Formats: sequence, structure tokens, C-alpha cells
Amino acid sequence: MSSNAAEIIITLKTFAAERNYKRGDQIVGYGYAENFAAPLTRDAIDATFPNNPLYLFHVSMHGVVQNSKALQKCKTSAAKPTPGGGIIPRKEGSQASSGLLWRPLPFRC
Repeated sequence: MSSNAAEIIITLKTFAAERNYKRGDQIVGYGYAENFAAPLTRDAIDATFPNNPLYLFHVSMHGVVQNSKALQKCKTSAAKPTPGGGIIPRKEGSQASSGLLWRPLPFRC
């Protein structure tokens, strides 16, 4: 696994290119672990994947990093309350999700 956000984005970009993902195609990855990699946010993913819903699942399968398209598809907005047992880290100074959702089962789209 890559150790910084830029390397993770390059890995995801390579993954998508090798599979011929087109604009709007959903991209799903697995293996993100914030203990071994730099924090990854929706803003970092959006810069490379503005038109594809992207879900990068945590190695524990208890969390997922999503970009803005994925959050939109799942109807996760600043207005969505954090469900019991879940964690939605918010962007500093707002209620918008940083892109990381913990215990995301209530967030299925």
C-alpha cells in the first residue's frame, strides 16, 4: 500500500486506467489503512476523479473514503446527521464530510 495521499491517488488512477473506467463509472477499491498511509480526503480524490463515484474501503471494512460524487450518490450531505454508532469526520469549520465514513453500513447507496 502506498504511504502518502499522492501515491494512493496514483495507484487508484492506474487501477482505473488499466480497467478502462469511463467518466461516470463507479470505482471501488480496498486496502486503505490510515495507520500506514497519509490521511486521504474527498478533496484529494476529487482532484483526480471529479466525475466518478469512488469508494476506497478501509482494511477493517468498517470505514470507507468517498469522493464528492460518491457522497452525492449516497445522499451524504452536510445536512445528514451522523447515525448512532457511526462517525463522519467533518471538514474544519463546516458540517460537510471530509470523505471518511466509519461504520458505513447505514450509508449504503
